[in-house]
Amino acid sequence: MRLSNHFLAAVLLATSWNVDANPPNNVPPACASTTPAGESKSVHETVCNQPDWSAVPACGTPGQTVAFHGDLKNHHDECVRVNICHGTASATNPFTPITVDRDGLNGHADAAHSDRTQKDKVDYFPSTSIKNPNGAGNGYLNEVCVFIPPTTTTTTTTTTTTSPMVFDDPHFLTWNNTYYDFMGACDLKLISAPSFAPEDGLALEIDIRTTARYEYSYIESAAIQIGEDVLEVSSFGGYMLGGVSAAELPNTIAGFTVQHSQPSANIHLFEILLDEDKDEKIVIKTFKDMVSVKLHGASPSRFHGSQGMLGNYDKNGLMMARDGVTVINDPNAFADEWQIKDVEPKLFQSRRRPQHPQACRLPSETKEKRRRLGSSSITMEEAEAACGSWPADLIPGCVHDVIALDDLELAHAGAF
Repeated sequence: MRLSNHFLAAVLLATSWNVDANPPNNVPPACASTTPAGESKSVHETVCNQPDWSAVPACGTPGQTVAFHGDLKNHHDECVRVNICHGTASATNPFTPITVDRDGLNGHADAAHSDRTQKDKVDYFPSTSIKNPNGAGNGYLNEVCVFIPPTTTTTTTTTTTTSPMVFDDPHFLTWNNTYYDFMGACDLKLISAPSFAPEDGLALEIDIRTTARYEYSYIESAAIQIGEDVLEVSSFGGYMLGGVSAAELPNTIAGFTVQHSQPSANIHLFEILLDEDKDEKIVIKTFKDMVSVKLHGASPSRFHGSQGMLGNYDKNGLMMARDGVTVINDPNAFADEWQIKDVEPKLFQSRRRPQHPQACRLPSETKEKRRRLGSSSITMEEAEAACGSWPADLIPGCVHDVIALDDLELAHAGAF
C-alpha cells in the first residue's frame, strides 16, 4: 500500500485452521499457477490444492475485527465466513480486507485471481508472504492486509501528497499516501499545524469526533480552528461558525473565506479558501450522517511541523507519536496517542463520552452486528463498478464502504 518509504512493523498472529467436509463448489481441482519462491499461495492455490479445507483459515486471526467488520460465525457458533485480502487495481493500495462466505470462496479462488501477470487481481489470505506489488523483493501482508515491504527506512523528506484526508467510515490517507482505518469512537486530533500562517501568528487545529455504529465507526463532526475562530461541521450538513448555529455563509474564519454548497439532497460541502490562485483549501463534506475532511492542494509552507492522525509532515508522513520520534504502526495505538487529552483545548461545543482519560471505545466483537460484508445485497462487482469514477487510491475504501453500508448512493456521491 504505497509503503516503499513507510516504516511499518507487524506481528504475524497465529491462525487457527479448520477441516470442512464441504469445500466450496466449482473450485478447480488443480492449480493453474505456480507459487514463486518466497511467496505464499494465493487463495486460488490454497483452496484448489486443499479440497478438505485444511489450509483455509477458520474464523480469522486475533486483531482483525477492526479492519474486516465481518462476523465470521453464525448463530450456531460455526465458522461460516473467512477474511481475505482482495487484490485491487490501485498501485498505492493494492489490497483491501473483505469478509466472504466460505461457501462462496470459489469466486475468489478461480484462475483469474491467481494470474501474477495481473498482480493487482490476486487474492490472498491475511498474514502471508507475497511479492512486492510496487517493486523488487518479497514482503508480506499483515493480519489486516497492510503490505509490509521487504525493506523499510525512516527518513526525513518531502511528503508525497498534497491532499491528505479522512473519509467515510472512516479511512485515513496520510501525507505519504499511507491508508489505514480506525473504527473506534472518541475525539481525535486530525492535524495540528503550528506554522499554518506564521506571518499572522495563526495555527491550524482540526479535531474529529468518531462515533461507533455496529462493528464500524464514522465521523459525526469535525472542528476546524484557525487562530481563535472555529468552524464545526456535523452530520447532515449542520454547522456552527464562531459558536453561532447556521451562521450566514459565505463568511470568514480568521480572514479566510468559508463557503457552502449543496450538490444534492444528501451532500453538503464546506470550503475554507486558503489560496484561490493555487486552489488551496480545506474541504469538509457531509454525506448523510458521515463527515469527511480533506486538505486540498496543501502548501508545504503551511504544514511544516504538523502532526496528528494524518502523520508527521516533516518525517515523510509517518504515523508518529507526539514526541516526533516514535513510529506507531497499529491504528488503535496510533488513535490512542492522538486522542484529545484532558489537558488540551476542546474545540467542540459539546462534550461526549469517551473523553480522556477514558480510552477510545472500540467496537465490541460480541455484540450483534447488523451490517456485514457477507450479508450485503450489493455484490463486489456492483460495488467496484459504482466506485469506478473515484480516484484509484480511494476505490478500495469506497468498495468496502458500499458493501458494508449496503448503500450504492455512497459511491455515486463521490469522494470530494
